[in-house]
Amino acid sequence: MRLGLGAFTAVLMQSPGGLLHMPSDTATEDGLLKDIYEKRIAEGVSNKFPLKDNFKLKPSPWNGGRGLKWDIHVERNNSPMAVAQDGAFPEGDQQGYLEGFITQKKIMARWRTTDEQLTDTESSEGAYRSSRTENMERLIDDIAYREEFYMGTDGRGIFALIADADPDGDNTLELDSPGAIAGANFGNRFIKPKMYLAAVNPATGTLRAGITRVQAANDDGTDVTANMSGLTTWADNDYIVQAANPDVIETTDTAYEHAPWGLPALIDDGTYRDNYFGVQRSRTTSHKSYVVPAVGPLSFDLLQRVSDVVNQKLDGEISAIWCHHSIRRLYILLTQGDRRYTGADLRSPDGGTVAFQQKDLTMGQVKIKALKTAPLAQMYLIDEAGADFVRYSSEDGKWVAGKSGEILVRSGTGRAARHAWEAWYFKRYNLFARNPGKCARLDGITGQTLVVVRNE
Repeated sequence: MRLGLGAFTAVLMQSPGGLLHMPSDTATEDGLLKDIYEKRIAEGVSNKFPLKDNFKLKPSPWNGGRGLKWDIHVERNNSPMAVAQDGAFPEGDQQGYLEGFITQKKIMARWRTTDEQLTDTESSEGAYRSSRTENMERLIDDIAYREEFYMGTDGRGIFALIADADPDGDNTLELDSPGAIAGANFGNRFIKPKMYLAAVNPATGTLRAGITRVQAANDDGTDVTANMSGLTTWADNDYIVQAANPDVIETTDTAYEHAPWGLPALIDDGTYRDNYFGVQRSRTTSHKSYVVPAVGPLSFDLLQRVSDVVNQKLDGEISAIWCHHSIRRLYILLTQGDRRYTGADLRSPDGGTVAFQQKDLTMGQVKIKALKTAPLAQMYLIDEAGADFVRYSSEDGKWVAGKSGEILVRSGTGRAARHAWEAWYFKRYNLFARNPGKCARLDGITGQTLVVVRNE
């Protein structure tokens, strides 16, 4: 039997099972297609550090030894006195001095990798970027990220306080006072998943038994998820600090009291650091900043009063104001009534300020810097020149190297040895203000709306 052209074509298109063959498309021939990758790695973390950028510190060398001794002139010769002709005049007096002692603080980080990971990422054909280059460069950024936390806290390395009457009751640890700055909001602000946490008894400075690891820092900002089973000695208001590993049993192996001193320690009246590098602030007003506790609502009169007090005390002249964005918004509200009927054309009013573009507002021509990592509910009024901020550094940042200069070292020895490598990086320094009495701080500012935004 002879088939017509149409019938013959129909037979050719039939499969052995009697089904029509499908045409070529991306589904039937997916095996021929490649995955095409964008030639860059998107940045999902913030590498801007506003406190560090604005905190201008004079570098100063560190010459080793036990530490750096410093002296301060704290008292006049009080003998000058008006006297009568042939009258008695005062007994001899002298100048008064105090001596302090500055020590160094150390920050360390480490990276561990397998030999295979190093080898398989060496070429551009095999990886976006060399694992060695990527990790070693980014680890330096990560140390800067942790330094930003230290610059906004008092050197005790406290992430938060426990706000939980029964910490081991479940696997949610309630927290408040981020950075040990009093406040009910955003207690998990500085805590990240995978961190090991320890609790310190605030009365004794000793470590509570047990270490836990963070599984999640919860979005509401008030708590973290962690295995709290067995942590029966942890208590409400304990200090939460970072621990090096799960086996830690002493504060030596935690961050507690090992961090560089930041703003709350330098610009302070003794609330956080009465012992200011060996000098008791209660004995000398020159190293006692003017601090207004429990401010409540912010006001122009309060800001002017603080500026006046600083000037009357030690001739301080406020040149910078630092605060969190939530406090800047309070300042904007203070000006709102005066701005309502201003503008080039009131038929098209502009309800904002330059702060909407993240530019600086001013108070008496002094710039108000909104810093995302600044302590919450506080405002710092700084005499940048008069305070004379100094960074005493014995190491600005270095990879730990072996005798032959190698940075990557084998991981483990004996039975613990693995075909893997580690690299360690460290900094060693401390921060100091020679004249903190020329600066001021406002504590306990209220009325702000705080939106929980994590600085990743």
